[in-house]
Amino acid sequence: LFCQEQADFFRSKDQEALAKKERLNVDEWIDYPDQRRVFFQTVKTPFWVDENHTEQGILGVSRDITEHYETEKAIRIAKEIAEEATKIKSNFLANMSHEIRTPMNAIIGLSYLAMQTDLTAQQRDYLAKIQSASSHLLGIINDVLDFSKIEAGKLSIEHADFTFDSLLENVINLTAEKAKIKQLKLQFNTDQKVPKYLNGDALRLGQILINYVNNAIKFTEKGEIVVSVKVESETECEVIIADRFFPSSKL
Repeated sequence: LFCQEQADFFRSKDQEALAKKERLNVDEWIDYPDQRRVFFQTVKTPFWVDENHTEQGILGVSRDITEHYETEKAIRIAKEIAEEATKIKSNFLANMSHEIRTPMNAIIGLSYLAMQTDLTAQQRDYLAKIQSASSHLLGIINDVLDFSKIEAGKLSIEHADFTFDSLLENVINLTAEKAKIKQLKLQFNTDQKVPKYLNGDALRLGQILINYVNNAIKFTEKGEIVVSVKVESETECEVIIADRFFPSSKL
């Protein structure tokens, strides 16, 4: 029925089941003389004729699972291709993080500075629209990039020197116009004990503060928004800074 190599394989599995005196599961390709190739899931069980376990033979039951096997293989290959494509996309976006954010921050910052100069009503309106659209786009970009970094397993906290004053100045630049439009007073109070020079992830800390201030502006109808910054605890190598309504931010 089968070639010598195939028959030898069957015999070896039969002998293995007899030697172990237990059921043996075998998944195997079988090539028929008519060129058919079938994938079988086979169970080989030894049986005996007396209480001394004198072997009588092997009972084998095979199921043709070729279609099921090929379907699973196709799904597995498709999944691997999709995962690789997702990984390439995530790596690309994650590596572009700073390259995208830097010019967007420049547009927002420069448009804010331009609005502090003497402008016509039309020019001020154009700049306000540029700043608003840029801030919104930056928020979308940050969400996409952070999600892509998480997918790529590259989301990490940076450790770089920065000044807390410059971080707050950037927060003010990106939120002051929104507060002004709603006629809200935006005030930042920084305790003198807050260190001027710090080392940490200024970009992510800034994103957190900007998000919280923007939310405060969004849900405040009138009056003022006060951000009070103080030192909650401090050691030789670490300081925890907290404020009145923000969660503690470790630097």
